[in-house]
Amino acid sequence: KIMGLGRWTIGVVVLTTVFSSLLPVRADEHDHKYNDKEEVVLWMNTVGPYHNRQETYKYFSLPFCVGIKKTISHYHETLGEALQGVELEFSGLDINFKEEVMQTTYCDIELDKPKRDAFVYAIKNHYWYQMYIDDLPIWVCLKSLQMSLSVLYLCVTLRKDYARYSKEEEMDDMDRDLGDEYGWKQVHGDVFRPSSHPMIFSSLIGSGCQIFSVSFIVIILAMIEDLYTERGSMLSTAIFVYAATSPVNGYFGGSLYAKQGGRRWIKQMFIGAFLIPAMVCGTAFFINFIAIYYHASRAIPFGTMVAVCCICFFVILPLNLVGTILGRNLSGQPNFPCRVNAVPRPIPEKKWFMEPAVIVCLGGILPFGSIFIEMYFIFTSFWAYKIYYVYGFMMLVLVILCIVTVCVTIVCTYFLLNAEDYRWQWTSFLSAASTAVYVYMYSFYYYFFKTKMYGLFQTSFYFGYMAVFSTALGIMCGAVGYMGTSAFVRKIYTNVKID
Repeated sequence: KIMGLGRWTIGVVVLTTVFSSLLPVRADEHDHKYNDKEEVVLWMNTVGPYHNRQETYKYFSLPFCVGIKKTISHYHETLGEALQGVELEFSGLDINFKEEVMQTTYCDIELDKPKRDAFVYAIKNHYWYQMYIDDLPIWVCLKSLQMSLSVLYLCVTLRKDYARYSKEEEMDDMDRDLGDEYGWKQVHGDVFRPSSHPMIFSSLIGSGCQIFSVSFIVIILAMIEDLYTERGSMLSTAIFVYAATSPVNGYFGGSLYAKQGGRRWIKQMFIGAFLIPAMVCGTAFFINFIAIYYHASRAIPFGTMVAVCCICFFVILPLNLVGTILGRNLSGQPNFPCRVNAVPRPIPEKKWFMEPAVIVCLGGILPFGSIFIEMYFIFTSFWAYKIYYVYGFMMLVLVILCIVTVCVTIVCTYFLLNAEDYRWQWTSFLSAASTAVYVYMYSFYYYFFKTKMYGLFQTSFYFGYMAVFSTALGIMCGAVGYMGTSAFVRKIYTNVKID
């Protein structure tokens, strides 16, 4: 038996040796050791819907770009990979270890309708794919957050519009008169018309820019100085930074009011300077009366209220005046790329979902979705016994919120202009500011399902300050959305030839 077992073992060794000799030599990515300028292979694995993990297809079943390199020095596949359905395909990219390369385009692909439909189907079904480099897996999801798909659609549509309008420029007068005139180009004479109620509009834009500046600076200081470790330091820092950034409010609000032809700039300056302080102080004083009635320690002393009022009149107002003067003198000229017609163009009828009111209601959904998870932790730090200290992540959320807000607002504005409705200023501001409505609605959910608060004082305190927080967030998002949309509108009308 022992001799038989030995013969069987020898046979296995022989077979193993024979099969091993047929396999390629394992080097580089197999032992994870590379020499300088040695080839590094990027493998593309299967692609398939995220929610159906077992449903996979070859990577290049979708019209992805293929690199120019056709052959590789070795191949990577094992029995286990084959059993698991791994379909490694060479990416075609020529990558060498520790070799510096300049930024370059390695592939151009033209998407026809079938290829575009394939990508759209993959995005709608949450397709994902996997790559391997040095045996390290990389997962990538073909996301839309709807934002990227909307931006892609916007770019494609704008390109088609530019091509159509360029073609119309080459027509003679009779062909142009007989042509089908429609779209955002037709409102070029009204798109830069001053918004309704320019005084309050410019004050809101200036206040929103200041709130964004305060948020950015306070988060940076919290990351550097660990403000959360000292009692009251965060609030004190926010008040100081708000007062110090008052010129930002005056600059953006004053310059916008001047561009829109406003003449009562002193009144606009007062409104912009006291819009946010009046809202905060009014809410705080109202809640303070309830706190005094309940003999609560949250009652603000009279001396503190006087100090806050002094900051408003002797710090915020003068600095806002300086910013207003600078804004009117440096960037207050209405240098629009298109001339404004003397008579407003009639706004044609359109479908109900293209009305500004509907666009405003829908515009805040995606920005709210981008901060939905973070809202829970912020609320918990405000209303529960927990300390918020991940301000680096808060900075990331703020950046994501601004990017999503600008992209969504631009898309909403483009739809509005394409329907030949030039009332984009308030629409862009309110569609971005509607994020605050969803945040305040979430505060109701948090109050009734995540807390055990009760009583008049606690309820007034919670919903009063949540209203202040939501309003300030809405003004900031509205200003960010308007500023991004304004740059977009100016850009597209600058690139269009106007007779």
